[in-house]
Amino acid sequence: MTHNMADEELDLGWRMRVASGINDLKREVYATAREHGWWDDPNPNIGEKIALIHSEASEALEAVRDDVAPLQAIVYEYPAVFAAQHGLNTVSMYPDVDGTMGKPVGVASEMADIIIRVLDTCEHFGIPVTRALVEKHAYNKTRSHRHGDKRF
Repeated sequence: MTHNMADEELDLGWRMRVASGINDLKREVYATAREHGWWDDPNPNIGEKIALIHSEASEALEAVRDDVAPLQAIVYEYPAVFAAQHGLNTVSMYPDVDGTMGKPVGVASEMADIIIRVLDTCEHFGIPVTRALVEKHAYNKTRSHRHGDKRF
């Protein structure tokens, strides 16, 4: 594979755009979490925060096992009484019914929760996840096929 300055500049521009967007989202996610009381504890435990990230991954697995919707779908859950009043199943493809936002559920939603918890935790503890993400991706591009033929 050849490498030239134009490729490097394109790659740098891409990295900067990605980093900027992730940093914006990270700050927004953290501000929302603070506003909703998730950082009221003056001595938060990083281990507990990592366990919560793990729990979101477990919820994604459960969503796969429950087969609520196709992996690519974002579906919305409504309380049973509300759904019945509007002629819906409790899980629906409609995000907004009469001004009531359904709770996003399913694999995509749980994957989003993983990212949200990671960004929130990293923002609070000053973990440079954006830089690490961009650098790790760049490094992974240099690795061998399946990192030496690993099975998983």
